[in-house]
Amino acid sequence: MPKISMERAKKILPKRRRLSLGRKREMRKLELVYLPYYLHRASVAQGDDEHTVLACTDGISSGFSFFDGAELELSDRVSGTALPFCVSLEESRRVCLENLRWHVLRQRSRFRGKARVKELLESERIYYPYWVAYFKGRRGYDFRAADAVTGTVQGVRMRAVFLTAFSQAGGENARTVTAQN
Repeated sequence: MPKISMERAKKILPKRRRLSLGRKREMRKLELVYLPYYLHRASVAQGDDEHTVLACTDGISSGFSFFDGAELELSDRVSGTALPFCVSLEESRRVCLENLRWHVLRQRSRFRGKARVKELLESERIYYPYWVAYFKGRRGYDFRAADAVTGTVQGVRMRAVFLTAFSQAGGENARTVTAQN
């Protein structure tokens, strides 16, 4: 569920970036969009200890990140546009395991004892909320997105994910949802 209200998003998204020389653009539309994600719980062994790690991959291009569920309030009731999954669960699990293994390898000097990824315990599909603002400028239309839970304006990496999602959805596969499981 979004924690950032529409009113707050209207203040966050139009702000000009630092060192921006362009003129201020006019916001034409603001909407709540849900991106598809696969949430994975993984078992990581470190010496005699075993830990559970939360990671996710987006359902559009399999971008990997660790997941902090502390700020998130899961709900079966959402409203907004839910973009369709483009990546299969199997592909998402493969990418997640590969990224976790690389992370453990890169962090080896920080871990006491050998750390290794044991297995993915479970994976589930979720939709994560973002506020998307559309702007009219001199060169046409543009957009900016902000995480609807934390208010963080998204950067270049997530911009590419949104562009792919929008082009894949093509308007007909995106659906307005009122209940989501």
